[in-house]
Amino acid sequence: MPQHTLDLEIDHLISRSILECGPRTSVSEVVAMMAQRSCSSIVVVDQGQVVGIWTERDALALGEMG
Repeated sequence: MPQHTLDLEIDHLISRSILECGPRTSVSEVVAMMAQRSCSSIVVVDQGQVVGIWTERDALALGEMG
């Protein structure tokens, strides 16, 4: 096991429980999903393909989570 956190492989640090939504999901629904799971980002998936990521920062820019 590496001695320093920065030496760890990212595989040991990532979450396996990924929050996802479709591209037609409303902002209010996404904000609620993120709040319920205490998650700061959500992966947008369309027909099994990742098409983007939406973050708490994006929501704050819209004033939805402020």
